[in-house]
Amino acid sequence: LAYIQDKFIEMYRDITPDGSDLLINTGNHDELSRVPYPNSISNFTKYSDTNHHLIEVFDSVGAWYQDKDKNDDLLMFILYTEKVKEQKEEIKKILANYDKLSKHITVFAHLGVDGAVQGRWNHRLSDAYNLDDLGWNDNNVKSICLSHFHKRQTLLSNGHKEAYYMGDLTELNFNDIQEDGTGAPRGFEEIDTIT
Repeated sequence: LAYIQDKFIEMYRDITPDGSDLLINTGNHDELSRVPYPNSISNFTKYSDTNHHLIEVFDSVGAWYQDKDKNDDLLMFILYTEKVKEQKEEIKKILANYDKLSKHITVFAHLGVDGAVQGRWNHRLSDAYNLDDLGWNDNNVKSICLSHFHKRQTLLSNGHKEAYYMGDLTELNFNDIQEDGTGAPRGFEEIDTIT
C-alpha cells in the first residue's frame, strides 16, 4: 500500500502545475469497516507540500470553495457511508447555509442513486439516495458527478445541468462489461467550473 501511495503522489506532483490542490472523496473500497473513518486514504493528507498546497481527504460531507477568500463557487463532496439518514441531513445543512448569491455548486458523490443502472450485480445501498437528496432542485447546483456504480451513464440533464455516473477508468471486475460482453464506456471527467 505504501508503494502505491508513493507512486500516486509522485505522479500527481509530476503532472499537475504548482499550486494545485488534490481533493479525494472517500469511497466504499477505501473504508475499512463500512464506516468512513478509519480509511485507507486518510494519510494522503500527509503528502501536502509547499508547491502543491493541499491534499484533502473527505471522510465526511465536505464543502470546498474554489477561492476561499472570495467565498467563491462551491465543490461539495459526499462520501459513501451506511449512515444515510445522517448524511442527508448534513447535505441539507450545507445547501441551506451556502451563500447563494450568483454562486454555483458542483456535487461529487460516491453513492447509489435511485434509477441508476448498476451492472450485472447489485450494490449495497444501491438506491439509498435520489437526485433531490443531492441538491438537483437547488438552482445553484450545476452538476452532480457520481461514482460507485461502474457503468458510465446520465441520470438526468437539463440544458447544461447534468447528473451522471462517470464510470471507471479501468475494468475492475466482470460487472464492468455490457450485457453483450463488450467493455463498458470508461474514462475520466474534466470539469470546467468557471464556464
